[in-house]
Amino acid sequence: MALPSFAQPALWLISRGGTKVYLFANVDSVPPETNWATDKITKAFEDSDEIWFEHPLLAPAALYAEVKKVGSSNSVEATSTLIDGDQFAKIEGAVRASSLPHDAMDDLPPWALATMIQMDFIARSGQGPDAVDARILNWTQKRSKKVHYFNQVNYLWSGLAEQSSEYQLLMLFETADAQPNFASQQQEAFDAWIRGDLTLMAKAARNSLNWNLPLYKQIVLDQNARYEDYIRRLLDGEGTQFVSLGYKQVIGAGGVLKRLTDDGIIIDRLQ
Repeated sequence: MALPSFAQPALWLISRGGTKVYLFANVDSVPPETNWATDKITKAFEDSDEIWFEHPLLAPAALYAEVKKVGSSNSVEATSTLIDGDQFAKIEGAVRASSLPHDAMDDLPPWALATMIQMDFIARSGQGPDAVDARILNWTQKRSKKVHYFNQVNYLWSGLAEQSSEYQLLMLFETADAQPNFASQQQEAFDAWIRGDLTLMAKAARNSLNWNLPLYKQIVLDQNARYEDYIRRLLDGEGTQFVSLGYKQVIGAGGVLKRLTDDGIIIDRLQ
């Protein structure tokens, strides 16, 4: 079924009694000059008492240090000790195509290296001071609004760190194979998002991780069940909340919107 396009980023209002939750779908990367903060988005923000993000935002160096810390706490060895030959050359090429330290293969186990290859691309392609959540956080600090995070930054990593070395290597090899497509995937997501085209956003979500379905289940579908529960709890409270989630978490067959509407919760898309 074709979903409506509003020629602007999507924003929804979920309400119950006197409680309101504004749900905003964001994307990883935006060109710095993008004027995405429409009047309806800024008004929803100003009307909100508290602001919710998926997890704290970290600069690339801090993110690398955090991933390395979690990676060193599990039993899987560093990537460089687990591969050789053509596999080693492939992963070494993926690291050199990034801005990661050249000794990243010695520093990180496979899951952590795969994560950092993806996060490094996002950081270099627009997830800086002008990115969506970074700008919303800046508004929050200027208005002294209360900030909450659904997850600590290492929440998902602990699950990946517990996977077998075979699973982690599969994840890493598939990440390296997908690396040349990162730019086109990010562009596809941005083009759909800035127009508010939910049909194309759902397609972009599938395309962005269809090369690793187990990972998609772990970091998207399983998370969405948690976010649905969080939003239900917010609706049981008081006041007005502004929730910013990644577009993969919000739209699509397994997204938060469908999960909530399937359970009879009324959601209005704001025009």
